[in-house]
Amino acid sequence: MHKSNGSILDTFKTEAACHLPYGILSVALALIVTSILSFIVSGKDISREAGVLFHSLHFTHILFASTGVVLTYRKYARSIIGSIIVGTLVPAVFCSLSDAFLPYIGCKIFGINVHFHWCFRDHLSSILPYLTAGIVCGLLISSRASKSMFSHSVFAHFSHSFVSALASLFYIISHGYINWHHQMGFMFVVLLVAVILPCTLSDLIVPVFCAHVGNNGSNSNLEDSDNDICCSEDHESEEDDNEQE
Repeated sequence: MHKSNGSILDTFKTEAACHLPYGILSVALALIVTSILSFIVSGKDISREAGVLFHSLHFTHILFASTGVVLTYRKYARSIIGSIIVGTLVPAVFCSLSDAFLPYIGCKIFGINVHFHWCFRDHLSSILPYLTAGIVCGLLISSRASKSMFSHSVFAHFSHSFVSALASLFYIISHGYINWHHQMGFMFVVLLVAVILPCTLSDLIVPVFCAHVGNNGSNSNLEDSDNDICCSEDHESEEDDNEQE
């Protein structure tokens, strides 16, 4: 049986190590999808259409983010009230960083003249239904057997990062930077910082910390959740096979 010392730092390291590759791959996939779309509409100014896509993706990003936050939080603390509070506040902060503040800074680095656009301030009535739906999804999924929790949380994290990367790209394109593919490598690095960092903090680090605080600093729930952490499932399966042999 896979054991852990149950410390919150070890939990951070384990969750980050298991989810980070999926986040990186999601950013790469977002670049591929955007490249294909750019090829299809080559030679056209799609700034206006990119703005529409940005808002659709941003709202969907909120849904995936709140789902992922609740899933991670519920792995370590079962409080429904705590899930709702964390599932509301964490996406509000980190989705704003990923889709508004960091892309704005990135555009300034590229020398692109943009205006600051914060959807939580300008389109709150559109965001709230997505945010609520994401919390409900997280609560419903987390109410199932814990053995499938990792696959659900990985899917939520991958989808969250993928949609966030697309939203950031279309935010930049919507402000006229249609030749972004000429700096593909630099864009990839910028997206890793603008997307992976906030999404990892949002989906993993902050919910685990909040759950730890909600448990009054106790590590017992971290120890009880060892079987839910990604690497433990494969490890236990291997041990079970060896025992059967």
